[in-house]
Formats: sequence, structure tokens, C-alpha cells
Amino acid sequence: MRKNGITTFLFLLAVLAWAAPLLPLKSIAGGGSYASISVHNYDGRAGAVIQVTYVRDGMTYHDTITTPTDLVVDVGSTVRLVAVPGPRMDFRSWSGHNIGACDGSTSPSCTFTVGSGGAFIASSFYYNLNLRIVDTNGRSLTGCTIHVRANPSGVSERDYGPGTLRVYVPTYQTIYLTPNPCPGYKFDHWVGDCSGSTCTLTNFRPAWSMDLPATVTAVYRGNRKLTVEVEGAGTTVPSPGIHYYGDGQVVRLVARAYAGYDFDHWVVDGVPASDQATMSVTMTEDHVIRAIFTPSAKKSAVVSLPVASPAFVNGTSCTSLPEGFPEGLRYRGAYADLVTNLDLLSRLAGLADAGQDEGVITIGRPEIIPFNWEAYGVEWKGQSVVVRGTEFTAISWEKDYAVLLVDCARMNLRLAGAGPLGSRIGLMWLLDRPETVVGKWILVIQWEDADGDGAIDPWELELVYWA
Repeated sequence: MRKNGITTFLFLLAVLAWAAPLLPLKSIAGGGSYASISVHNYDGRAGAVIQVTYVRDGMTYHDTITTPTDLVVDVGSTVRLVAVPGPRMDFRSWSGHNIGACDGSTSPSCTFTVGSGGAFIASSFYYNLNLRIVDTNGRSLTGCTIHVRANPSGVSERDYGPGTLRVYVPTYQTIYLTPNPCPGYKFDHWVGDCSGSTCTLTNFRPAWSMDLPATVTAVYRGNRKLTVEVEGAGTTVPSPGIHYYGDGQVVRLVARAYAGYDFDHWVVDGVPASDQATMSVTMTEDHVIRAIFTPSAKKSAVVSLPVASPAFVNGTSCTSLPEGFPEGLRYRGAYADLVTNLDLLSRLAGLADAGQDEGVITIGRPEIIPFNWEAYGVEWKGQSVVVRGTEFTAISWEKDYAVLLVDCARMNLRLAGAGPLGSRIGLMWLLDRPETVVGKWILVIQWEDADGDGAIDPWELELVYWA
């Protein structure tokens, strides 16, 4: 047995001697062939990552680092790092030791060779601090500022207006924001990433928590109070209630009657005033303004608006239309018009038959549905439309226009919008007020988002041109 044991031992030694040159030296040579690198990403909570490529045991690895991480790599190998900022961030620089030219580099991509002493490398980022300044009505203010002070550093201490600051956030950073008074206003409160009466942004990096990136809004309240009241069925812009404005600010008021009512007149501080639906007041003092709405008198099917008398191109004049216009019409159109307005178009009879040339609403501008609008005095220019020399310009999601051409003889109508909502506002107006086209052959409908909700409210539609 002993002889067999010795023989087996000698055989194993021979096998090891033969196999040793084939084994990776690092795996049996001990830890001296490895080094540790510490990659610090303190900004992972804000969305930043570091993509690292490194070598261990001769094999290449890729990793994504969101928090401070230690890696074991081969001595003499190359490490490549790429810093990827999070939302509303910009890369600032690398810092550390034993990282060669990477130390102080402002390039997001960094490569260095690992020595036997290992290495330490950390990334740093700039953050976007978005400052907004508005009044209690939600309108942006000019002339007002916010004082920004950082401790210990990171942004120059001074007064800043609305905009975006690029802020560096070192360890234990604190940023203090203080509102500055502006003429006619006083500070009311903070909203956004600060709330209440104070605004302090902090960063405690050892705990990997921070308040940046951030958007903070300083809300100022005007020194003059406007109280808007309503009598009858209707509403106003600004809405009924209490609003504050700066000294001397001009406020535009708009009255909108509900169905079955008409706007009658305004009462300013107890005194009857304008009978126009739109009026302005200068806020040099507090005001109480009331909009008076009265029940509508019974009206005929024809709206009594001033009517010009040019003949339509086909030689007829638009003096009457079949009862119930436009109910029962069919429609044709192209692209998004039909999909976007399907809920409104469902109130009509449906798509026009091929070759049908009577009782049709055609939806679309010249580039969608070929038609010689210029022969009727209408010229399209981007999001503007010129109607017989008068230009109407749409502002996306704030104001839009629709142009309607009426062919009384064939009970046909063409409708096109200046902006993305134009076709829709034209259809809304037409379906709610079919009698309005009586006596006209060209109309321009305006929508203005008076209440700022981004939605088309029927009371925000207005007939601004007709002939």
C-alpha cells in the first residue's frame, strides 16, 4: 500500500508540472497581481451612472455603477470610465489619485492604467436649478428676482431672474434661496421642490441624498386686489373670485354668457360701465367688478349680424340655407382631420360618396385637399391665414383659427384650420351654431385659451370675421 501511495503522489506531481504552464499565473500567484480601484458615484440618486470597463484574470468586464463601488482588477490593465448624467444634469469633472490624466479631466470619457497601488476616482456633475417667478394668477413676472447663496460653494452668490442655473454640488452642500421684493408685489409662498415660506436645498453625500436637480417657483402677490363677480348665467376671464395684481397693471376682462343668456354690461365699483364683452381696468387701486348676464330674447334662426353682400364664385349669394343645416351633411377629409374630429363628425351623416358634389363638408387645407382657396381671397402661410388682407396667426395650444367657405347653391362647405386645432374649433362652432352661416359666404372662427387649461371650451370660440 505504501508503495502504491508513493507512486500515486509522484504521478500527481508530474501532472502538476506538466499543467502548470497552462494555468493563468494570476490565479495561483497570490493577490499581488491584483489591485483595487474605488469608483465613487455620489450622484446615482439623481440619475447619474458611470459605465466602467475593466480587466480581471485577463477577461474584460463591463459594469454600470450607481453608488460608490470597489472593483478588483489586474495590475497593469486599462480601466475606461464613461460618466452619463441623469436628467437635468451635466458632467463636471473627474478627480482622485493614481488615475493619471483623468485627474481634473472635464471629458465624460476617461481611461487610465492601474498600478500596484490601486486607484481612487470620483465623478462630479452640475445640476440644473430651475427658477420660476410668477404671481398668484400663474402669470410670469419680469423685474422680480431670487437671491441664491450656496454654502460652501457651487454657484455665484447674487440675484437671479427666472431661468436655469448650473450648480455644482460638493459634499454637505446647502443652497439658500431668498425672494426679493419687486415693485407692486410682495412674496407669498414657494411651490415646486420648495414649499411654504422658506427654500433650502441640501446635499449630504455620505448618505447619498440630495435635493437637486430641482425646480422652484417663487409666487408673488400683487398689492392690488381685483374682485370679480357674476350676476346671471355666465362666467368671466379672469374667473369669478379674488385676484391680485401689481400696482398699475392693466387687466383685460372677458365676459362669456352661458346658453340662453346674453352679456348685458359691467358694473365697476358699483357704477354701471361698458356693455362690451371685453374691457380693461388699470389696477391703481382695489376694484370690485361684476359681469351682468340676462336671459336671451327669443331669436329667429337667422343671427342678426352685419352682412356684406359679395356674390359667391358660383354666382349665388348666401341669403338662406335649408332648415337644419348642417345636420344630414356628409363629409370628406384626409389624414388626422378625420381621426381627431371623429366625435364631432359622428353628428353628421358620414363620409361623402365618391363623386358626390352636393351636401358635403370638406375638411382640410390646400396641401391636404387640393382646392384654390386664393380664388376666394384666402391665403395660407404656415400657422397663419390671410383672409382678404386680414391676417390671423395661430399660437400652438393658445390660439387658433378656422376658415369656413359656404356654397349655398349646393349646400356645400369647406373648412380648414390655421393651426393644429383649427379644424376642430370650426366644427365645434358650426355644429353648435348652424344658423350663424346664414347670410355669409366666408367666416373666420377664433379660439383663444382664455382660462389657460389647454382645452377648447365653447365659450372661448368667437366669430371674428365674416362676409
